[in-house]
Amino acid sequence: MHFDGLRVDGLRAVAALFVFGLAVTTGSLGTGSLGLAQDAAVKAAGAGKTAAGKTAAGKAASPIAACQGASSAASAAGFGLMCGKRIPAGIFLGSYVATVVDGIGDCLKRCVDNESCTAFSLAAHDAASGPLCTLYGSAERFIDEPAAVSGVRASGAADSGNDTVRWRHHRHWHGYSHSYSRKGFSLDKKGSKTPSKCCADGDQVALTPDMKALQPVYFATDRVPATGAALEASFTAGRAPTMSYGLTIVSIPKTHTIGNVERPQFSYLKWRYQAETDADHFRIKALTPLDRDALVSELADGDDSVLLFVHGYNVTFADAVFKAAQIAFDANFPGSVLVFSWPSAGALLKYDEDRESAEFAAPDLAKIFHLLSKEIGEKKVYIVAHSMGNQVLVNALQQSALSKADLTINELVMAAPDVDKDVFGSKVEDIRSVAKNITVYASAADKALLASGDKSYGTRLGFVGPSGPSIFPGIEIIDVTAVGDDMLGLDHGTFSSSRAVLDDLGHLIRSVSHLEPDIRTPTLRLMPDKAHLQYWLYPR
Repeated sequence: MHFDGLRVDGLRAVAALFVFGLAVTTGSLGTGSLGLAQDAAVKAAGAGKTAAGKTAAGKAASPIAACQGASSAASAAGFGLMCGKRIPAGIFLGSYVATVVDGIGDCLKRCVDNESCTAFSLAAHDAASGPLCTLYGSAERFIDEPAAVSGVRASGAADSGNDTVRWRHHRHWHGYSHSYSRKGFSLDKKGSKTPSKCCADGDQVALTPDMKALQPVYFATDRVPATGAALEASFTAGRAPTMSYGLTIVSIPKTHTIGNVERPQFSYLKWRYQAETDADHFRIKALTPLDRDALVSELADGDDSVLLFVHGYNVTFADAVFKAAQIAFDANFPGSVLVFSWPSAGALLKYDEDRESAEFAAPDLAKIFHLLSKEIGEKKVYIVAHSMGNQVLVNALQQSALSKADLTINELVMAAPDVDKDVFGSKVEDIRSVAKNITVYASAADKALLASGDKSYGTRLGFVGPSGPSIFPGIEIIDVTAVGDDMLGLDHGTFSSSRAVLDDLGHLIRSVSHLEPDIRTPTLRLMPDKAHLQYWLYPR
C-alpha cells in the first residue's frame, strides 16, 4: 500500500476523476429540431408523470418505475430510453433537479429544447424535489448504472442498446485497436491514431483477454534515470539536473474497478508480494524515451485536449504513471495524458525530504506549463494536482506569473492541497493571474492534512477547520467532508459515498465552458447562502 500525506490508511493520488466515462468529440452535436409530433410527444411524456410516477401509497416513485410507461412518448420525440441499464458518457451540458415526480418528461423536454443535447440521464438523489437530470452533448459510450434512466436521441445513436455504436476510442483501446507498434500508426474505426513512437524497435504491445485496455501515458520527470532496471523502476528518487521525457503503455487489468489502481499486495501469510499478472494488476508494458522535440511533436499531433497530472507525497515513478493511467481510463479521457513525476522518495517516513524535492521541482513544472501553452498548438489543458503535488504547482504558477508567462490552463483542480494556507494567500494573486478557473476540494475529515499541518505548524489549504474552509476571492472551494476522509474514493469503503465528488470532477473537465459548482452539481449547498456565497458544501 502506498501512502500520500501522513495517513496510514491509504490516501493516494487523485482518483477516478471524470467517472462519467467522458470522451470529447469534435464534430457537430446534433440539430435538436422538432416537428409537431415531437412536441406533442414531449407534452405527453410530461402529462403522464402523475400516473406513472406515483406508487399505490401516493409516494414518489423512482425514475425506473416510470420508465417503461414513458418509452412510447420518448420514442415519438425521437429518443430511445434505457431503463435501469446504462447511462451515457460524453460532453457535459448541465445538471438540473427535475421539477416533476418521476422527472422523465421534464428531463426529456430539457434535452429536446437544447439543440446541442444528444442524450440525458435521470437518477434519484437525496433532494426531495425530484431526481437529477443530466444533459450530454454526445453519447459516445455507456456506463452500467442499474439505478438510472437514460435517453439517447435517435439521430445520435443507431442503437442505444449497443455500446459499440457510438463508442469512439481515443487514447485507450477496448477492442478496435489491439496493439501498439512503433512502426507507424494504427487506426481505429473512427480514424483515431495511436502514438507514433511507442515501443522498442520491432516490439509490439498487444491487448490480450486479461486486459481491459492499453493506456498511453506520456511523462516528464526530473528524477534520475535508473540504468538496467525493470520498466517500473526506470527512474529513482534522485534529483536530476535535466528532465527526461517519454511514453509508457500501461495495461489495465480485466479485474479493474473504478477508482482503484490494482497492484500486488503483500501477503503476511506467505511473507511476500503477490505475483504480478496482467489480469489483476496495472503494469507498464512498454517505455520509450523521447527527446523534448519528440514529446512536443507527439502532443501537437494528438487530440485537442491534454490532462496534466501532478502526484503527491510518497509516490514512485511507476505509481505516478499508474495513477495517471487509471484517471484517464476511468474517465474515458479523450486527449493526451501527461504526468509530471517529481522526485518523491516514495517512502512513508521521508515527508521532509519530499517537501524539499517539491521545491526543487517547481522550475521544471513551470517549463512544462510553457511547453503546453506555447509549443503544441491550441489545446485545452486540464491540470490536476494532489496533496504535496500542489506545493510544486503553486510555486511553478507563481514563477510563471512573475515571468509574465501567458499560460493556457482551462481548469485547475487542487485536490486535498498540502499547502500552507497563509503561504497560498501570499501567492494567490500571482496564481490567479495565470490560471482563471481554480477549484479546491477540502475536507475536515482529512487526517493526513491534519497531521501535515501539525508537523508544518500551519493549517493546510485542503483542511477544513472549525470555522470552515480557507476562503480566497476567485477560488472555488468545495467542502467534501460529508463524503469522508478519502475524498476521491480510492478505497472501497468510501467509494460509493464519494461518487458525487468524482462526478463533479468529471463535469468540471467536460463542460463546454466553465460552470460554477452548483451548476455542475445541483445538490451542493451554497454556504452560508446564495446572497453571501463563500463556498460550496456536500450535504450529509
